[in-house]
Amino acid sequence: MYSIKSGQFAGALKFNDFKVVENPNFVDYLRSGWQVSLSVAIDFTASNGQVTDPTSLHSLNEKNEYSNAIRQVGDILEPYDQYKSFPCFGFGGVPRFMNEC
Repeated sequence: MYSIKSGQFAGALKFNDFKVVENPNFVDYLRSGWQVSLSVAIDFTASNGQVTDPTSLHSLNEKNEYSNAIRQVGDILEPYDQYKSFPCFGFGGVPRFMNEC
């Protein structure tokens, strides 16, 4: 190693060991045999709005933010999913069932 200021030899570094760490990308994982599977969870807590409000994340309109995000991610991952089936879960909501006993 040489000194930047004087340009003269200033010492040496000796490495006992080193590793090269590669960060694989999406294609590298697919090529190595990994499988992709998409699961979706939807937050049904009241803080996201009512289904009757068109600006709500829970709007029954098919163009709400949840459906847009799920569609966009699903369109990308679907070709790589072996079963092309995406489980969907919900949390935070209160189920309302009609009881007809």
